[in-house]
Amino acid sequence: MSLSDEVIAYFKPKNNKFQKITNVKKYLQQKLSPFYFFEYDLIQDKFKKNHCVNYGIEKNISENRILSFFINDKTCLAMPLNKALSIPCIKNIISEDFQEKPVKFKYYDPKLKHVFNGPIIIILTLPIDSIILDNSPLRDNLSS
Repeated sequence: MSLSDEVIAYFKPKNNKFQKITNVKKYLQQKLSPFYFFEYDLIQDKFKKNHCVNYGIEKNISENRILSFFINDKTCLAMPLNKALSIPCIKNIISEDFQEKPVKFKYYDPKLKHVFNGPIIIILTLPIDSIILDNSPLRDNLSS
């Protein structure tokens, strides 16, 4: 079973009940454990480092967000769907053109008493260097 399959299985509703948001945040932090977390800034058109990984995950658990985990580099790139579709390997996984599958799930927020769509999670074993090539504009878009 691949890591993506494990994550997909975790998020499947059990007895028609979805995972609570607090469990979602803790699971992602524990299972995928990013050390570096970058968020896309639309105004500046760059990825900015978020120095608090837990907070980075917490504020990006929302619909129309993409969380791309480069697990071997312990790095996560958080971005809106439009930006994700401009990065070829991420776009292909979202479109399900590759063997890897995107993780799509719903979660329950007990305070709001509502089920929400979560972000799309992409789990990549590729090195982050594979998408940040020397001639790529993405290389210049990562800042601390």
